[in-house]
Amino acid sequence: MSPAANTFLPMTAPAVLRRCTAPESSDREAAVVAKGPLIIMAHGLMAMDAAMRSEFRITSPVGEFSADDTAQLLHRWLTPRAI
Repeated sequence: MSPAANTFLPMTAPAVLRRCTAPESSDREAAVVAKGPLIIMAHGLMAMDAAMRSEFRITSPVGEFSADDTAQLLHRWLTPRAI
């Protein structure tokens, strides 16, 4: 995950869900699947078949996220914090 694990990331940040044509492909080699808020792109990625998730990544001004990064990000957003 690009940002530090303890950094708060805005759920509404603009994001792009991309399907990579090669493991180390650049953005030009990755097909745009969907655009929208980071939280929606994250849920969309996690709704995909687990075997296919590694073909996708989410890019955003706040960072770039693999499927594993996205799962961690959703966990942080959805886990209540003690005050």
